[in-house]
Amino acid sequence: MRLIVIRHGETEWNVQHRYQGQLDSPLTAKGRQQAEAIGERLKSYQFDRIISSDLGRAVDTCRAIAQHHESTPWDQDSGLRERNFGALAGYTRAEAAEKFPNEEEGYLHGGADYIIPGGESLRDVFHRAGNTFDAIAERYQGQTLCIVTHGGILGMFLRHAIGIPVEQARAYKFINAAYNEFSFEDGRWLLHTWGDASHLGGIGAIDDL
Repeated sequence: MRLIVIRHGETEWNVQHRYQGQLDSPLTAKGRQQAEAIGERLKSYQFDRIISSDLGRAVDTCRAIAQHHESTPWDQDSGLRERNFGALAGYTRAEAAEKFPNEEEGYLHGGADYIIPGGESLRDVFHRAGNTFDAIAERYQGQTLCIVTHGGILGMFLRHAIGIPVEQARAYKFINAAYNEFSFEDGRWLLHTWGDASHLGGIGAIDDL
């Protein structure tokens, strides 16, 4: 099985450094350009299926890819949603620190098992990402798929795939609309490409939740 995994394009809340989680924010003009650029890169690929998160920013990014693959089935999977930021969702980092100082401190320094009130812990997201991608691999054995998801899920899937403990500090980027490629072979995930943004050219991208 071959998987091309894409993070959604830049959103207004990305630029504002606002916690999005499972709330939503529209793509910026740059985000739409990023989506078009990755769609253009992938237009010659032959996909058996396209699957996106059901959140709007992923769906809109996916449309820019799917327009080049009109005969390819397109599904949405809620397991690909971003981390649920609970009480922090919708606030900027500065607003969250002022309104929910304990929760913000817990998020930043509480470790992998800290559960944001009303939301998820990092370990919750790690297990959800792993289970979602493993189920996709089982269901679509031998196929080539394009997946459009979110930074947090993409990062947790990377950890699941190559064995980075969830407790280890992040030492990688997840860039809006970058190209990431994995395969599932002989019962294990393999990483082929991570964070390739060459198709973005002068559009650029930020590394941000």
